[in-house]
Amino acid sequence: MHSWINNNGSSSVILVFLGWGADARCLSRMEPTAFDVVAFYDYDDLHTSVDLSCYTDIQVIAWSMGVFNAECFLNENHITPSRKVAIAGTCLPVDNLYGLLPDICQGTLDNWADATRRKFSMRMCGGRQGFADALPLMSDRSVDNQKTELSSIMLRAKQLPAGYDVTWNKAIISTADLIFLPDNQRRYWQSHATAIVEVDMPHFPFLAFSSFDAILQ
Repeated sequence: MHSWINNNGSSSVILVFLGWGADARCLSRMEPTAFDVVAFYDYDDLHTSVDLSCYTDIQVIAWSMGVFNAECFLNENHITPSRKVAIAGTCLPVDNLYGLLPDICQGTLDNWADATRRKFSMRMCGGRQGFADALPLMSDRSVDNQKTELSSIMLRAKQLPAGYDVTWNKAIISTADLIFLPDNQRRYWQSHATAIVEVDMPHFPFLAFSSFDAILQ
């Protein structure tokens, strides 16, 4: 799915690939930018009706499992962005060394319910206070919808082509991340990012960052 955050006829667009379970609500506090901005989420299916043919410059911001799904989307649609920035995720989203631990992913899928979603959201935001601050930005998607998406992402992650190897311009590593282990982020990006920036923040980044321009710089 996609939602336009900014659609003012600019020749440049930022594609924002959100994390699993999220929706465009998490961007509601982001400062205005001169670029057009479109958010992608719910990766049960990567097909979308969004038309990007009018843009002469495309830049990408991707968060969490959105990093992997951004790479899949770009490859499928033969899009070469001028800049790609990853936040708190990698292009190997289910992996013992470079992603989320496979057993944890499967356990999350098997046990996902309203109560476990609340606990997960608290961990994602770094604790009770962070969750309270971020509550207006939390997704209102259903539990069943999120489970279907996670199942699709896990299947897609098992079907990576031989020789899968990518490079991003910048990786932002969340050092207080309780979801996507910081060491796994470091291991992956040391050979897949031109620049690495470490930020003391939890997995959820949209309280620490309020500007698309600040993320891209």
